[in-house]
Amino acid sequence: MNLESCCDESNVLLEKEVIYLYKKIFGEFPPRIIIKEYIRANNFLLSEEERLKLKVIILKKVDVEAIEMASRLKFANNLLTRKIHILIYLAETIPQNFETFISIKNRRIFAFINLAYNFVRTIYKFVKGKFLLNRYKNCLM
Repeated sequence: MNLESCCDESNVLLEKEVIYLYKKIFGEFPPRIIIKEYIRANNFLLSEEERLKLKVIILKKVDVEAIEMASRLKFANNLLTRKIHILIYLAETIPQNFETFISIKNRRIFAFINLAYNFVRTIYKFVKGKFLLNRYKNCLM
């Protein structure tokens, strides 16, 4: 296997990764520019080993929200958190995500209901993440 085919394989995996993460976070398919820039940022910022480390988590479609939450508390600068940060930074630059990051309407009642729902959801995700972290710990470090 030559270097070019290795990079192609890495980029294909990174494309699957960004699509999976973006769908989990934003509930929709990522714009092509996000996919392109995510791959570019990962190739620039991470080693080949780091780029391929999440392969098992992505291919098995593990609950990344849960495992990221638990791993962030145990390992502050873990690989999954860094990759999600890259994706969020890129997503903030897209106009279609403006309302995801900035609230322009006054919806206090809905906000309190949403806050309560997400509080319960966070507890569930944390507990689930602790179990997943024990199983996939070597994929994050």
